[in-house]
Formats: sequence, C-alpha cells, structure tokens
Amino acid sequence: MYRLLLAVAALALTAGPAFAQSQDLAPPGKGPLLEYKGAQASLSDAQRLVLLYDNGPIQTGTGNGAGGANTSAIQTSYGSTLFGSGHNLATTSVADDFTVPAGGWTISDIDFFSYQTGGNPTTSTFTGVYVQIWNGRPGDAGSTVVFGDLTTNRLASSTFSNIYRVTETTLTNSQRPVWRNNATIGTTLAPGTYWVQWASTGSLASGPWVPPVTLAGSPTPPVGNARQFTISTSTWADALDGTIVVALPFVVNGTAGTPAGPAISATPGSLAFGTVTVGTTTAPQTVTLTNSGIGTLTIASITGSGAPFTVNTSGTNFSLAAGATTTFTVTYSPTAATASTGAVTITSNAPSSPTTISLSGTGNADVTSTIPAGTTVGGPTWARPTTVGAGTSGSCTVSTAANAVPYQTVPFTVATAGSYTITTNYSGPPPFDGFIFLYRGAFNAADPCLNLVALDDDFGSPALENSQIAGSA
Repeated sequence: MYRLLLAVAALALTAGPAFAQSQDLAPPGKGPLLEYKGAQASLSDAQRLVLLYDNGPIQTGTGNGAGGANTSAIQTSYGSTLFGSGHNLATTSVADDFTVPAGGWTISDIDFFSYQTGGNPTTSTFTGVYVQIWNGRPGDAGSTVVFGDLTTNRLASSTFSNIYRVTETTLTNSQRPVWRNNATIGTTLAPGTYWVQWASTGSLASGPWVPPVTLAGSPTPPVGNARQFTISTSTWADALDGTIVVALPFVVNGTAGTPAGPAISATPGSLAFGTVTVGTTTAPQTVTLTNSGIGTLTIASITGSGAPFTVNTSGTNFSLAAGATTTFTVTYSPTAATASTGAVTITSNAPSSPTTISLSGTGNADVTSTIPAGTTVGGPTWARPTTVGAGTSGSCTVSTAANAVPYQTVPFTVATAGSYTITTNYSGPPPFDGFIFLYRGAFNAADPCLNLVALDDDFGSPALENSQIAGSA
C-alpha cells in the first residue's frame, strides 16, 4: 500500500529482494528531475467510473518519452535504482495491500502494470496474469487466501499504458513499454485490509517486471510495504529498491457498498492436496461459502470435475441468508503416479456466478513392504553379486563361494509405473552389514546375475546397517 506522510509532505516506497530475476536495476546516473503530473494518466473515463482504489502512480513525465509517450523515470532524488520487481509465475510473485472501507466492495477486475524489456508498444507480449487475495499479509501466521489462486489465468486484456519505464537521462528509451494488464476477479469483500498477490507470464525472456510506485522530484521515496515471494526457497521478503521497501501499482475496479442482491465468496479459493500415496484417500479439506450480499443466496449446484477428486455436499445448506455461511468438503484419491488438477464449480444466483475452486494433487506410487522380524542367520547362503551386469547369466561379478552369506527374499508387485524407493533398515544387536539386491521376475540363488536390476551396500547413517535403491519401474 502507498501512504502519504503529511507531516513531512513526502512519501516512502519499497521493492523486492535481490533474487535471480527479482529485480531489473538501472546503471548509476543522475539527470534532471521531472514534475509529477497527476494520477495514473492511462485511466480511461470509463475505467474511472468504476475505480475503487489506486495504489499509486508510476508516471513522472507527460509527452517527453519515445514517440511522445509518457515516462516513468527512476528517481535518483531519493536513491532509486530499480526499473522493476520480478513476478514471473515460474519463479516469483509479488503482493501489496489495500483496505476495503465500510460497506464492502464488489471487485470486478484489477489492473496490473508490467513490462518486458525488449517489448514494443503495439503488440503485447503478456500471456497470463495469476491472482489471489489474502485476508492478511502473505507469509504471516493466520493469513489465508480468500479468493483466487496462482493456477488460473485471469488475463482479460492487455493495453499499452502509453508509459515507458526509463532513467532520468534516457527519457526517450523505448525498451520498457509498460502494459496495463486487466485481470478478471469477480468477488465481494467485506470491510478490512487485504493483500493481492500476483504473477505474470510473457513471451519474452526478460521478466515480467512490475515498476514501483514512483514520485517525480520527491526528496524521499513513497512509503511502501510490498512483498515478494521466491518459489525456489518458498520464502516471503520485503520487495526492495536497494534498502527502500517499495509500493507496487495496481488499480481495483468494481462497485462500492454492499451488493443489492446476494453475493458469494469462497474460502479458500484453491485446494492443494500435495503428494498422496496411490490407492489411498486424503482427509477431507473444507471450503466455506459465505453470502456477503443482501437477500437470499440460492446455490443451484456444487459440481466437481471428477476423479480423482470427490466433492461431498451432504451437510451443505444450498440456501443462505445474508451473512450466513455453509461448507462442503473435497477429498483426493489418486489412482496413478501423476499430477492431477481439477475444479469445483459453484453456480448460484449471485451476479458473479459461477465460482470456481481449483484443485491439485500428485499421486505417489511408492510401496511399503516389511521384512519379517529376525535375521538371516542360519538361512540359506549364496555368493552375492558385487556388480549389476546386464541381468543375464554370468554378466555380473560375484563373490567367491568362501564368502557366501545368508540371504532372505521378499517378493512384491508393482501395479503402477512410477518412481520407487526401496530401503532396508537393520536395528538390534549384534550389528550386521546389510545389502539389498533387486531382481525383476524371478530370483535364483544359484544364478545370482540373472534378472538382477540394482544393488546397494551402504546408505545413510549408520551406513553399515542400511541400504537403499531408488529409481523408476
């Protein structure tokens, strides 16, 4: 959120941490300061009629850019060096907050501002915008997603904002045309402070990048509190411009006040079941539906996309008075070692109907088999292989008969192709050196190379007592 500090007649701003592709930085330089010309110049009259909130300007100059376009110049007056913060869906996302006043909002769409270096002002390079809204600061305990997800592409339109992101000494540079990317939302929010998290995709290698809120000629930066999420480390951090925490530009459009009719909200906006063993069923995950409008909300249907996800509405109330809530649950039962996606679609008499909850999960085909308690002492012996070979008779290296060791066999069946891990663990006195050998089909102690697939001696700690084989079947 962008905040004005009246006591000092200045503003402070913030951006994202220095991760790979997290920042687009300018080289050192100093040029003339520009005059700030007003609110976001790229808003059309029609858009102003439904504008609920603007998180801050990026335009610093009018008509002084390439081809007579406007500019958003990095402000060296307050130490800025940042062209933009990375929010590539594959690696990073960003978030900033906004406050819904008394009466609530029905949000129809949100405009985000982004560029890709090397783009042009006539053809958009943006292919997707992914949005979710939190009821608290992302990464903080208790904060949850109340709308959306980062799997649904909500990009409705992409329009050149008539602004280039530049430095103060390269005002006519046209490498970074800023595009206004409109994302369809369709949700109602009660009064409170929320955080919108978003990420983008594009056809160019650079970015996408989001320029920070920028104030022309200000001696101090805008006060910001934006956040940036890095997928590789699964961490949230302040979005930084050097040491400055930035604010990020976005515009919320919709209708202020409680809707005249019913309105539906679903929490959470997506369900992720993680990795689940094939042939098992997860514990149910719950979705809460709320009528945040006026009048009775009539839910016509709650429909799942099908296996491997199952929707249970046995306790769901399909008619909700204003302010009332109800729930339904979803379970995941993978039948194959693969990733699955799905959705629950809720149709109702709310203007924003249908409402969609995205589903995801991954099947894991690992099989667990337990060797009977005891030891191989006194069991049959064999001359064990020391190399794998080709799985044919005589193709591996075998220990001498004098070094024959006891063995025990444990048969199992793999029903589904996938990645498997086989681990043997020994505990108890006296210590023994454990070995593990994997055969496909049949095992013949007299012909130890035949059908041999893999072997392992020492694994983990203590290595002497543990062995492991991992791979695909």
